[in-house]
Amino acid sequence: MDFFDPYFLTSVFSLVFISLYNGNRGIKMKYLFYIFYPLHLLILYLVSILLIKTL
Repeated sequence: MDFFDPYFLTSVFSLVFISLYNGNRGIKMKYLFYIFYPLHLLILYLVSILLIKTL
């Protein structure tokens, strides 16, 4: 078994967050994600336009 396997390291790292869960619901960030997703796609689109124009 390779200790530096990415799947193994990810699963071990996720155990930290699972053990910190106290049963309470976290803060509601629903609308933050509704804004973030289209906004980051727009930013990526604008960056791609800028890169195409410079090449």
